[in-house]
Amino acid sequence: MKSFLTRSRWSRVDFFALGFVLMALILPRTFPLLGRVEGFLFPAATDFTITRIETDSPSTTLIWGHLTRVRAACEFRAVAWALDGNGTSVPVIVEHLRGSIARPEGRSAFGPWRLSIAPDQMPATHAVVFHQCPWRPWLTETHLYP
Repeated sequence: MKSFLTRSRWSRVDFFALGFVLMALILPRTFPLLGRVEGFLFPAATDFTITRIETDSPSTTLIWGHLTRVRAACEFRAVAWALDGNGTSVPVIVEHLRGSIARPEGRSAFGPWRLSIAPDQMPATHAVVFHQCPWRPWLTETHLYP
């Protein structure tokens, strides 16, 4: 029985090109997973601690605290906060009331941040932070809270 390569009209270059195209289509779909794995093994920020929680209005909360930025080469992109319940997750709006801050490596304070939830809902939330680290086409996703 002849091999598939010799029975086909496709050359080895054609198979290489097909493999390249398939990888180009499949690989970007793995980026979210790669970002989660990298953030778990090599977090960009750690020691996220909320030191103060205040009620801003019946439906908003102000928080203050500190965190440690571990990887200075990674650029901050976003914080995603979510309220969990009833088997689903709902986005929480986060406002950085002091504006944008370029944090150095090491420990730094944050806040006030305004969250679009009541203070009693804080235990039912979680937060992740996204960073763009050098040479990576994916965003590094680091679990912050709780």
